[in-house]
Amino acid sequence: MDRYKKNPLCLGALDIGGTKISIGIADESGRIIASEKIKTEKDPEAAMKTAAEYLKNMSELRSCKLEAVGVSCAGPVDTVTGKVNNPYTLPGWEEYPLTERLSELSGVAVKLENDANCALLGEVQLSGLRKNRVLMISIGTGIGCAFWDGRSFYRTGKKYHPELGHVLIGTNRTPSEKCYCGHYNCVENLLSGTALHKRAQDAGFRDFGDLTEAYFSAFHRQKPAAELFIRDIKAEFHSALWNYSLVFHPDNIVLGGGMAFAYYSFFEDICRDFLESVADREDFIPPFKLSCA
Repeated sequence: MDRYKKNPLCLGALDIGGTKISIGIADESGRIIASEKIKTEKDPEAAMKTAAEYLKNMSELRSCKLEAVGVSCAGPVDTVTGKVNNPYTLPGWEEYPLTERLSELSGVAVKLENDANCALLGEVQLSGLRKNRVLMISIGTGIGCAFWDGRSFYRTGKKYHPELGHVLIGTNRTPSEKCYCGHYNCVENLLSGTALHKRAQDAGFRDFGDLTEAYFSAFHRQKPAAELFIRDIKAEFHSALWNYSLVFHPDNIVLGGGMAFAYYSFFEDICRDFLESVADREDFIPPFKLSCA
């Protein structure tokens, strides 16, 4: 007798980043019923063997049958072949046949998708935005962007996710180091969490949090320096929003990622200022609704 015959089905999920891999299973309603985090290995085969073992143990512990696994991974990833093509934040994983190997190890079907697309899909589903044009800007260690056109994801070609974090924006400042994309003034090299913390430290602050504290303080001795810094950040973010909005004309913009979550009111103010600055240019930039994932 099949031991799972009377047991419910469950779905597995992996979120693969440069430093950690989140592993979990969800019931048929989408509720997470078990989860764990492991360190990202430089050897992808070892990482997938560990992940498959966790998925097996979780499903057995919860007495459910694992039906399939969805994998969210920092890009670039090839969603057709199921391979990772990201030598930048996942060195050693290049051309690794992730879906093929994890399927063999777990015994179920596996689907690979870019992490920004996965985050956006969750927001679209949970917030009832499936028929809307939705742009996600994920501000974390890097910058990830994704766009839902009311029917499906926007892709470059049939399989790749657009690397919108590497759009170049005009700025008066040139960072001391190039981004791995080969440029200095891309969005990620200026506005990612990594970049903002480094820029704040270069300006004499402990980190970006210390800088914003000085900016919002009434009598902080470094307030003038913080105000100059924030002025530049606002101008750069406005440039990014102009470029993205001009191309996609979103109905909604969703801010995601650790930095956006930690400093949402700050980034929300920048977005509100941007909308006010283009209020008379709805022929170019229609108004959008803003939220945080």
